[in-house]
Amino acid sequence: MLLLTLLLTVFSLNATAASRRTVERGMTKQQVTDILGKPKAASFDQAGTRWEYIKGRLIDNYDIHIRVEFDARDRVVNYQETIIPRGDNRNADILVPDDGFRRPAPGFYAGCLSEEEFAIVSNSITKANFDDNKLALVEVASLRSLFTCRQCARLLQLFSFSDAKLKALRFMARQIVDPQNAYDIYQAFTFDSDRDKAARLIHDLQN
Repeated sequence: MLLLTLLLTVFSLNATAASRRTVERGMTKQQVTDILGKPKAASFDQAGTRWEYIKGRLIDNYDIHIRVEFDARDRVVNYQETIIPRGDNRNADILVPDDGFRRPAPGFYAGCLSEEEFAIVSNSITKANFDDNKLALVEVASLRSLFTCRQCARLLQLFSFSDAKLKALRFMARQIVDPQNAYDIYQAFTFDSDRDKAARLIHDLQN
């Protein structure tokens, strides 16, 4: 079930970091890491980077979702804390923000597979019997096609194991047109360690 209510949103850019250990506008990524630790998820584009955290519960059945946004110079421009209901699928929920963060309107990208073309690719991969055969089809499709992150995520879901998903992502990563929406891809992975690998892979192959 989607998050029904964002119970509380707190913007705390004006707090004093030294006394309260809070994030302030203008801080570097290292300073944020020193305060909050390693982010649970990250997305990026030419405008900057967003880091996502889930921290320990404030009250029973609630978690604190922290969002930190950096500009192109890797300096903090926004910090937000939101109290959200805890659920079994909360990790997926935070990776699909509904606030439109740097998400272009549908149809913005030219050259991507159309829905009809994507259906052909997806059906071919679905019918393949083994992961090696599926990977071969992904490799061929990646030679000529551009993908959105959502399309990549849908193809990754056709693989059962993380290793195969990461191999498939390696073929597609250079062809992704909207890396700022990488959180769509992270949903295809169950474990945080695999999400981290996917994030590094996308970052390395996009640069």
